[in-house]
Amino acid sequence: MDKSLVKISDKNGRMTERPQGFALVITLSLLVLLTVIAVGLLSLSAVSVRVASRDDARAVARSNARLALTIALGELQKEMGPDMRVSAEAALFDESKETASIEGVEQSRW
Repeated sequence: MDKSLVKISDKNGRMTERPQGFALVITLSLLVLLTVIAVGLLSLSAVSVRVASRDDARAVARSNARLALTIALGELQKEMGPDMRVSAEAALFDESKETASIEGVEQSRW
């Protein structure tokens, strides 16, 4: 008898010989499949963590920018006073932009 064959009884009770090692091949195949799935899930979770940290950083940057804008507007209002004042120079109404002097405006700094 060959060592690679095993005697197994079938449904009718007859002894048949089958090759040995089939369960080992299936077990190794399933182990490889589970390893591939595990590596895939690990890489997916790593990508998800990176995306989440990037989104968190973006949210922090936006809130910092919003805070800085609020502080800047507060400082501007403190310096300028009530909203009835104008913060641009009268030189905006210059009739001739090509010349260095401001024409058509009596007091350009008001």
